[in-house]
Amino acid sequence: MKLFTTLIATAASVATVAISAPVHALTFTQWNFNTLSLGNAGIATTGSGSATPVGGTSFALATGTSTDVGSPNQALGTAAYPAQGIGSKTAGAQFATSTVGYQNIIVTWEQRNSGTASRYGQFQY
Repeated sequence: MKLFTTLIATAASVATVAISAPVHALTFTQWNFNTLSLGNAGIATTGSGSATPVGGTSFALATGTSTDVGSPNQALGTAAYPAQGIGSKTAGAQFATSTVGYQNIIVTWEQRNSGTASRYGQFQY
């Protein structure tokens, strides 16, 4: 099985991660966090996929961005990163879903950084 994964290594909140195939504008996996509690924050709200904290980080739900649709307008926050200069590109949130049968895949997300967030962020696949 092919897996599509992302690692966002930043002390930011990830508001929405969606993966879609542009041929039919089909969203086959999405995390929107608006209907989730912290206990099930890693479960995709559309389709099948998982989100997990990696590298010692933890998840928290936070206020989302002004462009989020739905109530209660939550975002996925991350915390507990390694100290500066230690473990670069090893911590953050990992989103995984199968891309079998899809092509020309587009990944979109909204990100809001707090005043204590790193100024660095990285998308890996």
